[in-house]
Amino acid sequence: MNNSHLIESRETSRHQEITDSAITNIELFRQQGKAALGLYSKHERKITAQLYKDVVDVYDFLDMLETQLIPLRATLNSKRTNEAFKKALAKHTLQHPNEVQPAIDLVIDYSDNFHIDTFVRNNASLTTFHTEWLKEFVATKTIEDVATLKKHYSDATLFKTVAMTHAITIIDPNSSPLRQSLDAFKIRRERRSTVSYENKRMRIISSRRSELNKLNDGLIPAIASFNWNLVEVLALRQEYEKKLSALPVDDVLDDKRRLELFDTVTEKFKQKHTKHSVTASLESARQSSANLDTLLLRIFDLTVAQKNRLLADFKEYRDLGEEEVAITQARAQRKNKLK
Repeated sequence: MNNSHLIESRETSRHQEITDSAITNIELFRQQGKAALGLYSKHERKITAQLYKDVVDVYDFLDMLETQLIPLRATLNSKRTNEAFKKALAKHTLQHPNEVQPAIDLVIDYSDNFHIDTFVRNNASLTTFHTEWLKEFVATKTIEDVATLKKHYSDATLFKTVAMTHAITIIDPNSSPLRQSLDAFKIRRERRSTVSYENKRMRIISSRRSELNKLNDGLIPAIASFNWNLVEVLALRQEYEKKLSALPVDDVLDDKRRLELFDTVTEKFKQKHTKHSVTASLESARQSSANLDTLLLRIFDLTVAQKNRLLADFKEYRDLGEEEVAITQARAQRKNKLK
C-alpha cells in the first residue's frame, strides 16, 4: 500500500518545499533527504510496516489518532477530577460525592475502552488479525509519539517520492551497507551526468548567443544593455505607426514631420530611461541621450518581419542568459555542499 498521493494532498506546503529543493539545489535536497530518512528510525519503520497490514490508510490513521482520539481521551480523563461531574454522578447514583470516585473511574475506564474499540473498528483493515496490537498501540501512544511518527513517516515518504519523480538518488542511513554503497555509486554517476549536461548546455548557450548577437547589427545585446521592456518599446512603435497612418500623405513623406511624431510618442519613455547623474559632463549626458535615441530609431526602422522576429529572438536571448546564470549558481551551490 502506497500512501504517497494522500500525503502529497494533505502535506501540500511540505511537498512543495521539498520539490523546490530538488529543482533548485540537488545536493541540498540530497542532504535534507538523507537527514529525513535518518530520522525515520528502524523502530518506526517496523511500526508503520505493521500499520500497513492493519489499517485502511497509515497517514489517515495516525492523523485521526493525533487530532481526534487522543484529545478525546484526554478530555474524558480530565473528568476523573472534575468536581461538577463528580457531584452530578453522585446525585444520579444516590452516593456521597466523597464516595463516588470508584464509580467515576469505572465509567471513564469503560468509556475510554469504548472509544478505543470504536476507533480501531472504524479504521482497521477488513483483513487484519491484529486488533489487540492496534488497541494497545492506540492506548499507549502519547500525542507527541504519534506526531513525531507521522512527521518522520510523511517526510520520508515525500522525499522518496520527489527523489523518484526527479530521478535523484538519496542515501538512506537506515538501509543496509550494501544498499548505501550502491546508492553512493549512483549518486557519483548522476553527478557526472549533470556536469556533462551542463557543459553541453553552456556550449549551446554560447553558440546560440553568438548567433543572436549578430542579428540586425547587434541590436539584441544593445537592447539588453539598456534593460528595456521590449514589449513596451514595440507598443510605442505600434502607436507611432497608428498615428503616422492618420497623417496626410505629405506629412508621411516629410522626414521632419516623422521625427517630430517619433519624439512626441517616445518622450515619456526617454525621460524615464535617461540616466541622471550630477557628476556627468554635458558631453557624456548628451551622448547618453543620443545613444538611447539612436537605439529607439533602430527599432522603429525595422521592417514588420524583423519586428515580429525581434520579440521572439530577444525572449530567447533573455532565457539563455537566465539559464546560464542558473547553471552557474547550481555549480557554485554544488561546490559549497560538496566541500
